[in-house]
Amino acid sequence: MSRRALIPGVLFLFACATTPLAVRTGSAFDLALPVLGTTATDGHAKSLALSSLRGNVVLVDVWASWCEPCVEALPFYDDLQRAYGAKGFRFIGVDVDEDARAGRAFLRQHQLDDLTVLRDPGAEVVAPRLGLSRLPTALLLDRTGHVKFVRQGFEDAERATLRQEIQTLLSVGDAVPVRAAARR
Repeated sequence: MSRRALIPGVLFLFACATTPLAVRTGSAFDLALPVLGTTATDGHAKSLALSSLRGNVVLVDVWASWCEPCVEALPFYDDLQRAYGAKGFRFIGVDVDEDARAGRAFLRQHQLDDLTVLRDPGAEVVAPRLGLSRLPTALLLDRTGHVKFVRQGFEDAERATLRQEIQTLLSVGDAVPVRAAARR
């Protein structure tokens, strides 16, 4: 491959890495997508709307099975769900793999079968809503559904900061139980 052929790809990657997210801290955010691995009576996947989780602190993470930082992030997010779930914290993953089987296999391989994961093949819904340019991308929502934390990528050094943000948000107000219809 010639250098000339590489230039457009490098420019695209640079533009993606420097493009700010469309969602801003403090703004309200909602999303409704099918839940991975579920089927309703009509044969379609059951859906979950983030608005149904209001009253809880929600971490939304957009990921894919081929994303190396996602391999590090998802087990940490699973630990957060186990540690804070009873206090009103909910983790919602958004799998953007084109093939649902890849996402399910990834979750099984990493023993993350208990996580609630929504499907958005090819990031068709979340990419334009978020201005998505990098995986993983995480949004932390307060109990009213407002964005309090946005991060593209994942680094070990961020674990303590995210844990502290979650603890702070959990200390404000009481959790609202998740409706049975919204659960997997």
